[in-house]
Amino acid sequence: MKFVESAKITAAIGKKVFITMFESGRTAAEIVAAEGLGAQVSEASIEQAAKEVIAKNPDNVAKFKSANEGVFKFLSAKS
Repeated sequence: MKFVESAKITAAIGKKVFITMFESGRTAAEIVAAEGLGAQVSEASIEQAAKEVIAKNPDNVAKFKSANEGVFKFLSAKS
Protein backbone atom coordinates (compact mmCIF):
# COMPACT_ATOMS: atom_id res chain seq x y z
CA MET A 1 0.00 0.00 0.00
CA LYS A 2 1.49 3.32 -1.07
CA PHE A 3 0.39 5.09 2.11
CA VAL A 4 2.39 2.66 4.27
CA GLU A 5 5.43 2.69 1.97
CA SER A 6 5.55 6.48 2.03
CA ALA A 7 5.09 6.54 5.84
CA LYS A 8 1.81 8.43 5.58
CA ILE A 9 0.22 5.72 7.74
CA THR A 10 1.63 2.93 9.88
CA ALA A 11 1.46 -0.74 8.92
CA ALA A 12 -1.15 -1.33 11.63
CA ILE A 13 -3.35 1.47 10.29
CA GLY A 14 -2.72 0.12 6.79
CA LYS A 15 -4.26 -3.21 7.77
CA LYS A 16 -7.34 -1.46 9.14
CA VAL A 17 -7.62 0.65 5.99
CA PHE A 18 -7.31 -2.44 3.81
CA ILE A 19 -10.12 -4.19 5.69
CA THR A 20 -12.30 -1.08 5.45
CA MET A 21 -11.55 -0.86 1.71
CA PHE A 22 -12.71 -4.45 1.28
CA GLU A 23 -15.85 -3.96 3.36
CA SER A 24 -16.87 -0.55 2.00
CA GLY A 25 -15.49 -0.38 -1.52
CA ARG A 26 -13.96 3.03 -0.75
CA THR A 27 -10.40 3.89 -1.76
CA ALA A 28 -7.53 4.06 0.71
CA ALA A 29 -7.25 7.81 0.19
CA GLU A 30 -10.94 8.29 1.00
CA ILE A 31 -10.70 6.24 4.17
CA VAL A 32 -7.49 7.88 5.39
CA ALA A 33 -8.90 11.36 4.77
CA ALA A 34 -12.37 10.67 6.18
CA GLU A 35 -11.11 9.03 9.35
CA GLY A 36 -8.09 11.28 9.92
CA LEU A 37 -5.66 8.38 9.83
CA GLY A 38 -2.74 10.18 8.20
CA ALA A 39 0.54 10.55 10.04
CA GLN A 40 0.31 13.34 12.56
CA VAL A 41 4.05 13.66 13.09
CA SER A 42 5.83 16.37 11.16
CA GLU A 43 9.53 16.62 10.49
CA ALA A 44 9.62 19.73 12.64
CA SER A 45 8.09 17.92 15.63
CA ILE A 46 10.61 15.09 15.32
CA GLU A 47 13.44 17.61 15.19
CA GLN A 48 12.06 19.41 18.26
CA ALA A 49 11.80 16.13 20.19
CA ALA A 50 15.40 15.26 19.28
CA LYS A 51 16.59 18.68 20.45
CA GLU A 52 14.79 18.20 23.77
CA VAL A 53 16.38 14.78 24.32
CA ILE A 54 19.80 16.22 23.51
CA ALA A 55 19.27 19.17 25.86
CA LYS A 56 18.13 16.93 28.72
CA ASN A 57 21.04 14.49 28.34
CA PRO A 58 24.29 16.47 28.02
CA ASP A 59 26.38 13.69 29.57
CA ASN A 60 25.21 11.16 27.01
CA VAL A 61 25.75 13.67 24.19
CA ALA A 62 29.36 14.09 25.33
CA LYS A 63 29.78 10.31 25.46
CA PHE A 64 28.35 9.98 21.98
CA LYS A 65 30.72 12.64 20.65
CA SER A 66 33.66 10.78 22.20
CA ALA A 67 32.46 7.52 20.58
CA ASN A 68 31.69 5.90 23.94
CA GLU A 69 29.88 2.66 23.09
CA GLY A 70 27.88 2.66 26.33
CA VAL A 71 25.78 5.57 25.09
CA PHE A 72 24.42 3.39 22.31
CA LYS A 73 22.67 1.26 24.95
CA PHE A 74 21.10 4.43 26.31
CA LEU A 75 19.92 5.48 22.87
CA SER A 76 18.57 2.08 21.90
CA ALA A 77 16.66 1.80 25.18
CA LYS A 78 14.80 5.02 24.32
CA SER A 79 13.45 3.74 21.01
